[in-house]
Amino acid sequence: MIKNTILVFVDFDETIFDHEKYIEWLDLYLHENHNIFPGSFKSTLWDYHSYIDDIHRLYDHEAHIKDLTGHSWSYISAEIESESIKKKLDFCYPEIHKSIQWLVNNKYDTRILTFGRGDYQRHKIYLCCDLTKMGIPVHVVNIPKREFIKNEFKNANGGFLIDDKYPLGIERPWKHIWLSRKSKVETPIIQKDGAIMVGSIEQAVNIITNSHGTE
Repeated sequence: MIKNTILVFVDFDETIFDHEKYIEWLDLYLHENHNIFPGSFKSTLWDYHSYIDDIHRLYDHEAHIKDLTGHSWSYISAEIESESIKKKLDFCYPEIHKSIQWLVNNKYDTRILTFGRGDYQRHKIYLCCDLTKMGIPVHVVNIPKREFIKNEFKNANGGFLIDDKYPLGIERPWKHIWLSRKSKVETPIIQKDGAIMVGSIEQAVNIITNSHGTE
C-alpha cells in the first residue's frame, strides 16, 4: 500500500445499493416466475435474519429462498443475474456511479466494505454492472467494520468510511461519514463522536476532497 494514498471505504447496502428497491423487485419476480404469493418474500424477510448486535445482522438467504421456492439459492440467483443482464436492471442509487468513479479517477484508494454473507453480498454487487466495471476491491466481512479496518489496515494513515449506519465506533485517524439520505440535511453535521452526518453522496465526496486526510 502506498502511504500517501487516501483510503475510502464505501458501504454497500443502502449506501451504494438500494436494497429496498431490490427486495420489491425480487418479491414480484418470485411471484411471476415461481408462483409465490405476492408479498410473501417481503413479509418473511426478517424471519431469516439473526441479530449480531444493534447494528449488525446476518440474513440466511439460502434458507429463505429454499423454503419459499423449493429451489437452491444458486439456482435462483443464477436466474436473477440472467434476468438482470437481459433487462439491464440497476439497483444502485442513481447518483452513486458518478461519485465513486470520480474518486477512482482521482486516485483515491476506493473500496467496497460490506457486512454480510459473502455469496449474497457478491451476488448483489454483481447486479451493479457499472460498479463491477470499475473493478474496485471488495471486502465482505462478518465482524464490525471498525475491527476489520483496525486489524487489516493498521499501518494505513487513516481514511474514510462512508456508511448509512450509525454509530459504528470508528476511531481516529479514520473518519466515519454517515450518509443519511432520509434526513436530507443540506449542511454536514458533526456528531459528538466525530462522525459527520451528510444527506447525499455528493456531500460525502466534498468532505473527502476538502479534507485530504487531514486530522
